[in-house]
Amino acid sequence: MIRYMWRTNAPLWVITFYLRHKLSNQLSGDNRVWAKKRAAFRAQAKSLEIDQDWFSRKLPIWLRAFKAVDLDTEAPLSCLEIGSWQGLSAHFMLTTLPNATLTCVDTWEGADEHLDRLRVDQPAMHRIEQSFDRNLASFADRLTKFRGTSQAFFSGGNAGPKYDLIYVDGSHHAEDVLLDAMEAFDVLKNGGLLIFDDYFWRYYPDASDNPASAIHTFLRQEQHQLELICVDRQVVVRKLESLA
Repeated sequence: MIRYMWRTNAPLWVITFYLRHKLSNQLSGDNRVWAKKRAAFRAQAKSLEIDQDWFSRKLPIWLRAFKAVDLDTEAPLSCLEIGSWQGLSAHFMLTTLPNATLTCVDTWEGADEHLDRLRVDQPAMHRIEQSFDRNLASFADRLTKFRGTSQAFFSGGNAGPKYDLIYVDGSHHAEDVLLDAMEAFDVLKNGGLLIFDDYFWRYYPDASDNPASAIHTFLRQEQHQLELICVDRQVVVRKLESLA
């Protein structure tokens, strides 16, 4: 992992944080607690229409992050998700944060990696959005669905800090990840959490095209206005008060 972080131009302070974070998690007595909660969520998710569970193994990262910032899960929260697929992560947020509202942004048409694998199975792609709708039907009063690209969403008058939690899991090409990161940070409240998925994802042959490269660029640009909370399969940061 360290070699890949270096190849994707990780700042030294991020590498150092990753090593300390990894050691801290290994020594923590909370691992069994997180494992039990993950197992409980997986059991609950069996009632959903989910073809691929890419999310639940990362659930401990979210729970650790919530604990690290002392997130009040019972408080009213405004959340944004860029990339929702069949709605498993959205279901987790709306279940775990009972007073949260969530906006989900997706084209439901797949990204490069999905189109490569499912190019000859377009009916499967059409089922993705239908599954999302069915999986989240019970949360209709707390859910806003935006069908389109993240850039269309951000350019549609969504300026100003308004979100307490933003999850970036849309297009995984570095250029798109960086755009999503910067736009998301602009609409994130001070003290809010920004979570990046698939930090160590390596789909594109050129490492600079993968998410880690974009995440490192973002961290460098905003390092004085953020606090690292987690560096693992996902990267979690908290937005600090502006120094201006």
